[in-house]
Amino acid sequence: MVAPCDSNEGMKQGCLGHLVAVACGLNWMHASEGPWLNEPPVAPPGWHSSAPPDGGVGPRPALGGFTVDTSSRETVRLFHLSVHAASEGVESGWAGDVASGIAGETTPEFQDAVIRRVNYFRALCGVPSWIRRSGFYGAKAQQAALMMSANRMLSHYPAPSWAFYTTEGAEAAAKSNLYLGGWGPSSVDGYMLDPGANNAAVGHRRWILYPNTRNMGTGDIPPQPGYWAANCLWVFDSAQSTLRPGTRDSFVQWPPHGHVPYSLVPGRWSFSYPDADFSGATVTMHRDGVELPVAIEPVSNGYGDNTLVWIPAGMNPNATDHPAPEQDVRYSVRIDGAIVSGDWQTFETEVVVFDPTRPGPDAIDTVPSGPAELVAGTSGTFTIPTVPGASGYRWSHAQLTPSQATWGAEDPSDGVVLGVTPGYEARVEATAAEGGWCYRLAHPSATVQTLTLDRTFLAGTGTELRFSKMVGLATTGQVARAEIQVGGAWTTVWREAGSGAGFVPKVQLLPVAIPLAQHAGRSFRVRFVYEATGSWFPQTLAGCGLYLDSIRVAGSDEVGSEASTDVVGNTFVFSTGTPGTWLLQAGPILFGDYFTGNGTGWQVRVKEGGELTLAPPVVGPDGNLLLEFLATGGAMGPFVVESVATMGPGVTWLPAKASGMTDLGDGRHRVSVVAATGHAFFRVRTAQ
Repeated sequence: MVAPCDSNEGMKQGCLGHLVAVACGLNWMHASEGPWLNEPPVAPPGWHSSAPPDGGVGPRPALGGFTVDTSSRETVRLFHLSVHAASEGVESGWAGDVASGIAGETTPEFQDAVIRRVNYFRALCGVPSWIRRSGFYGAKAQQAALMMSANRMLSHYPAPSWAFYTTEGAEAAAKSNLYLGGWGPSSVDGYMLDPGANNAAVGHRRWILYPNTRNMGTGDIPPQPGYWAANCLWVFDSAQSTLRPGTRDSFVQWPPHGHVPYSLVPGRWSFSYPDADFSGATVTMHRDGVELPVAIEPVSNGYGDNTLVWIPAGMNPNATDHPAPEQDVRYSVRIDGAIVSGDWQTFETEVVVFDPTRPGPDAIDTVPSGPAELVAGTSGTFTIPTVPGASGYRWSHAQLTPSQATWGAEDPSDGVVLGVTPGYEARVEATAAEGGWCYRLAHPSATVQTLTLDRTFLAGTGTELRFSKMVGLATTGQVARAEIQVGGAWTTVWREAGSGAGFVPKVQLLPVAIPLAQHAGRSFRVRFVYEATGSWFPQTLAGCGLYLDSIRVAGSDEVGSEASTDVVGNTFVFSTGTPGTWLLQAGPILFGDYFTGNGTGWQVRVKEGGELTLAPPVVGPDGNLLLEFLATGGAMGPFVVESVATMGPGVTWLPAKASGMTDLGDGRHRVSVVAATGHAFFRVRTAQ
């Protein structure tokens, strides 16, 4: 069991992490390891859990029931950009208090986000993504999460002497995955990673992916000053001893057979098969055809299906640190010597690791097509490219304006959204790049700290993200990133880790410029992230953390307030009475009711509507009709002359044979028209 060290508790709790003291003026700073997972829970043979009386909630389309073809790169890419992303940013609504022993509760929507993340991983592995949210389990799990946070340690069997001990919380601790330093949907990612020497069996992952399970409950405590975030995910239910359901493959592998986003590839790989004997099994791997040595972990059963675990050469068992590949990377896996029902068996799979922010050759760009110009008050019909399997499409429109704003912390209401831990100021007086203020992100806890601009931008060929920065006193495990969100996914465009130097440097911000031309035509958002990926300094003193100033997006337009509409077909009609340049974007709805993000945008110039006044026609010397009309209110050509035989609702106006369009000045125009047989009515309009 691993518990955190901090400046108050020191080593009193038998912490297995290390303690590092660094001189900092008159202060001492401590580095702690985290987040933490202890060993996974073990279900006793023949054990049955009490079934939740409500049977759980779901799985609704918003939570599960997903089917994913991992042989399709684009399907997995869209699944990641929509379903995985849908669990991010959900407000917890927690109103408890750790210091007072008030467990509180999170909203059903937040708990749904956790269960959705569980079902995301299960669907990728071809395991039934039917997990339902159980409030019965969740209420007890909430008490267990409080106990872990309040006592700053993890245990599946907490003693009655623990602060805020309850029998319900102790029951949940014994039947759950436990996480300290992480909470909510991100804790599910942590269970799938399963870091630490005490998790060589990847038991937390195995319980997440166990096919039989149908009900789970989540308890979550956000980080509080002096206390760690915590998650308790109840993973044992009464369905675990039932007949095994059908799965896509006869095995359950992570990373899965087929395509997988690189950010989810762990250092430890695993292959599960019910009741298999892996004691003499071997693993052979190749990366893009080149053999890759592996280290096989000791076989350990008792956590869901029997499982073989190994570490490919060059991978860190404590991190998901696969680099973002510019080209897809293919891993072949061959397992020999597995004994299934007394027979020696061989399994061969292929894992394709890819960057979901890079569309592949099978991607369909959903850029709308239609008129590039409209007159204010008129409408145009636009078509979205068809995406196989889409149940509908979402399109949006927003007006564009040149981007001129700079975010520099001088004004506390200058339009940034801060996602920071309580207990320190994220806006400080310092030697800023401009003015006397700048932003700073620090780590009073291991929780990810963020600063997000509250605008959306449109990338062009000359667009750059510019800012001034300094990564102050920080360990090499404290990482600063600038990210942009394109099509639903956040992708890193700048990264810098701390140096681990044992002194407080002078606050001096240096300029950075990141070209974004590769995203031309796409809308995007910007955020800065400060994350503790390993050891970290839990201090907020001057000189610690990430300093930011003078943030701006150059060579870009800002995308105004967007209005979106869902349509069943792949066409839509756009109209507006406001002149200017408008951005139309669209994307498919897949996997039930998930919007998978916009493709490249289509720009429409909306011209002033004005007014056209037509004078009665006269017959010219050549026998043709001469039409004169007045264009006022900014009405602009080109102009189209049309005629019809009779007036009435629903008539079809036809182009007239016109020639000699003459601008007479002052908005007056004249055109010669050959009247079609029987046509007695004429009109002039601006072209669309």
